[in-house]
Amino acid sequence: MKIELRELQLNEPQSVYDYFMVMPADENGLKNSAAGLSESEFAEWVKKQIDYSKGVGLPEGLVPNTFFILFIDDVPVGNSKMRHYLTPALENHGGHIGYRIAPEHRGKGYANIMLAETLKHAKAMGIEKVLLTTDADNAASYKTIERNGGILEKIEDGSRYYWITV
Repeated sequence: MKIELRELQLNEPQSVYDYFMVMPADENGLKNSAAGLSESEFAEWVKKQIDYSKGVGLPEGLVPNTFFILFIDDVPVGNSKMRHYLTPALENHGGHIGYRIAPEHRGKGYANIMLAETLKHAKAMGIEKVLLTTDADNAASYKTIERNGGILEKIEDGSRYYWITV
């Protein structure tokens, strides 16, 4: 099995566009702001995400963040988003990393792979402790976090808060 987690890039292959078009617009608190975009709009969206990773053109309240795509045998199966630092709002909801796997690829261990690989990028950026939050009843997500070393800090307002030292 060939595994590749890479940053979102200009001129993504059609398969990446197709991936974002089948992902729900809103699922478990994760937004897919590319849902329903035309191919030309998607290209602009990708450019904007790349700019955001560099801190360029960020809307007020957002922090630089990097989008990653997980490819298994050259097929996009999931994506993660890593925020470069936390604000008080992100400490309460969102944390450093959000991730998801396409519905047809769930239950295959890909979320575990993706989170582990995203944590490597966090470490390379100098982030020493990573906060992840998940819905308290999302067992698949919190088990993935725990498999990657997540230490439960608290359960509050329907969310679980985990810290991972990288």
